[in-house]
Amino acid sequence: MLRMKPIVPLEPAEQSGLLKLCGILSRPELTEEHQQSLRGMVADARWRPLSFLSSLDMLVPLYRHHITRAGLEWEQVFCYREYVRPEPSTAELVSRWYQLRGLLEELFAGLAAAGVDQVLAVKGTATAPLYSSPALRQMCDADLMIPADMQDAALDVFERLGWAEQNSATSLNFRHQSGFMIDLKVPRNPCEEELLASGVPHTSWEAENVMCPPPAWQVLIHAWHTSDGMRVWRDVCDAHMFLPGEDARCVADEALAIARRHDHFLPVISFFRFLNAHSPAGARLPGRLPDEWSDQQEAHCRRQVTLFEKLAADRISVVAYNFLRLSLSPIGRRDPARSTARYRRPRTTSNRGWAERDPEMGTVPRAGTLRRQFLKARVVLHYFFSPQWGHYRRLMKLQREVKLGSRETSGRENTH
Repeated sequence: MLRMKPIVPLEPAEQSGLLKLCGILSRPELTEEHQQSLRGMVADARWRPLSFLSSLDMLVPLYRHHITRAGLEWEQVFCYREYVRPEPSTAELVSRWYQLRGLLEELFAGLAAAGVDQVLAVKGTATAPLYSSPALRQMCDADLMIPADMQDAALDVFERLGWAEQNSATSLNFRHQSGFMIDLKVPRNPCEEELLASGVPHTSWEAENVMCPPPAWQVLIHAWHTSDGMRVWRDVCDAHMFLPGEDARCVADEALAIARRHDHFLPVISFFRFLNAHSPAGARLPGRLPDEWSDQQEAHCRRQVTLFEKLAADRISVVAYNFLRLSLSPIGRRDPARSTARYRRPRTTSNRGWAERDPEMGTVPRAGTLRRQFLKARVVLHYFFSPQWGHYRRLMKLQREVKLGSRETSGRENTH
């Protein structure tokens, strides 16, 4: 059943307050300075609790933890959230994390036995174990990378351990009967080959074959991952894990050097600018190249930061926006050059995706089903006849300009 709120845009003052608030809360831990900034915002006589956005749904446990540690109540900071799924308890989140961890440890052991001696954990798989509690970083899937020549051996292990292969345009996806998912990649270009080669032992996983990228690469991955403007705050949280205090500038400089070496630095600079603009005073991250900077590059970065700010403070849920984007925007058209053929073996037979959870719509049917197509059509019609239709059309146009601008200024497209 489609359960969507009437679309009421945020006022400019509320958008500004939300960007400032999430800039404080979106980090693994708050320092005393951050807590003071948070208490100062709430103590202001003009302060009013802000609307809680659907796109922040997965960050509720972390935000609640920070708000409580600062001596505040949730209701002092955020308004009541209507039409959202029930918030899982801490015990449920911890239990689910250890269930996923057990499945991954079994998989890592199986891969090691099959001769896959290097498994790179990226994004949340590398970051989640570093949080102070498993409940603070929700995780329902894992992102892994293995050497290309180990792909067939790895696929045999996945099949033997009960991971069913799913359709995907850019990687191999697997789904366990428990509902957990794995996104498996192999290097496709020199940048990803260097990423795989950069791996260092991950101290939070028991298996000796599990690696993780060093801090500069971690920051780079999150900057590239959020370049389309979706789920900005989650990537900001994870990136802050590797930008600690006084060392932040050194790590950022190293990340920028790597991105520049692979001619894909504009999304990284845009991400750093967003962090500078919406974080409490601290180490300033680089906002441009030190030796050369063109008007075209400056215009692209401004457009991308604008996209970050608009999507980071918008009421639309991520799933609903993706339905609009994939249905109506040229961004959503599949590029034949990014076909799954390069990943597939002839005996692959699975042809269905998985159900998604959305805070506004509840359970979204599996990809490839008629129910999902029906829901997508209802979502598109819901927004098409809303006063905000022009706003989302402009957002999709801006997103398209950012993507095309990235290709023109760097000569390549983000694939991370």
